[in-house]
Amino acid sequence: MSAEARLRPAGGDLRLEAEGETAAAALGAAVAAFGGLLAEGEIAPREWRALALHAADAPTLLAVLLEELLFRFETEAALPAALAVERLAGGTLAGRLGWEPFDPARHAPGLGVKAVTWHDLEFGERDGHWRLAVLLDL
Repeated sequence: MSAEARLRPAGGDLRLEAEGETAAAALGAAVAAFGGLLAEGEIAPREWRALALHAADAPTLLAVLLEELLFRFETEAALPAALAVERLAGGTLAGRLGWEPFDPARHAPGLGVKAVTWHDLEFGERDGHWRLAVLLDL
């Protein structure tokens, strides 16, 4: 297993879970899965943009990252497709995000993600794998 993501209903919310052999792989799987929530259809990185985020710790960094993705989707109609991590330590992430513009000819609207919740955030190493989880308000 390199990396994988799962979506699980959690009441009126949706729990996004991802895991990977490295923290970067788990985050990459979460980014791709999040893009798939925002729009249906194939999403491929057509443009790469620099990314630099800071937070108090790794779980908070996960929420900050997904909030950034949601903000860019809502303001620029940019769908997140991939993450290339250059530096990841504690609450610091530097790298590049792969984006694709939302195209109604190729994409259908996905689930209406309203917000990233800060309740029950998880991001850490267990049993030799990195795991993360976050609740999304639909």
